[in-house]
Amino acid sequence: MHRARVAVVKVSLSRFLTGYFLQDFYKKGLACVFFLFLITQSFSQSIDTYEASYWFRYYNQLKFNAKWIWHNEIDERRLINPDRQSQFFIHTHLHYQVTKKFDFAAGFNFNETKRSNGLLISEWRLWQEVTYTPELNIRIKLSFRYRLDERFVHRSTGSDLAPGYNFNLRHRVRIQAASSINKKENITLRFSDEVMLNSGEDLDLFDQNRIYFGADFKLTKKCSIEVGYVNQLVLRSDRLIMFNVLRTTFWHKLNWKKTNG
Repeated sequence: MHRARVAVVKVSLSRFLTGYFLQDFYKKGLACVFFLFLITQSFSQSIDTYEASYWFRYYNQLKFNAKWIWHNEIDERRLINPDRQSQFFIHTHLHYQVTKKFDFAAGFNFNETKRSNGLLISEWRLWQEVTYTPELNIRIKLSFRYRLDERFVHRSTGSDLAPGYNFNLRHRVRIQAASSINKKENITLRFSDEVMLNSGEDLDLFDQNRIYFGADFKLTKKCSIEVGYVNQLVLRSDRLIMFNVLRTTFWHKLNWKKTNG
């Protein structure tokens, strides 16, 4: 009887402390992201260049079980004037759902950036992330994500490639809100803001900020299309560039058991 009472007290205390600190965590996280958003928007007073572009992305999710999901992405990014390729991305990452609130992931990325002179700069990137999704008594689903990028970017002279790679770390903090707007729950609105900060020698602290607003339209249980607007503020070689982006994503969800059943 005594042991049972002790166990109940431990569980109750654990739930209380976890709930208290996690609730405090997402409130502080929201305030922190909002503060960073205000800082990055202050840069908008000195924008040097405006660019318009459009991105196409195929996003595949292969669910092994309730805990493990394998994500894969192919992303083509193009400028509008002139119409040319800007970047090409391949992502693969494995997610582990620890609890309903916490998701951990690790991934790999390869991308190429095409400069105006036609030079292709390749990047190899490893990254890890944690996403926290608090349980709120509202229809809006709120999530906080921290991602650490380990970037290996090919060196260049500006006109030609140079031997070797430059390495730096990049810290990414994102807050996202999503909500279904109809009873069938086949249309979902999403809003997010992500701040990216560098750490490394000879690098500016601020890398970029992305504000996103989009709508996801569910076609079937496995497929949906999302269309949205990205406001991307990027600092490159002391030049502040704002990209106005139309982004289209095709989501494709698969279940390993049904696929191999």
